[in-house]
Amino acid sequence: MSTKAKTPNKRAVKITDGQVALLNTMASQAKQIEEKTELVVATIAAGAGVEKWGKVELNGNTLTFSKAEE
Repeated sequence: MSTKAKTPNKRAVKITDGQVALLNTMASQAKQIEEKTELVVATIAAGAGVEKWGKVELNGNTLTFSKAEE
């Protein structure tokens, strides 16, 4: 029989108010970047005549729109 303690599935770690503020700022910036990226992709899609798309892939200078699943 092993005497090792089982590793818990979760671990809570206390962080400082400054760390909380930094994480919140980063999350907000990430959301803004995501929204701006979606706007740019939608603008490119509209210009290319793509109305609905599922997955978007960027490879070099090529943006590929996969068909949306219905």
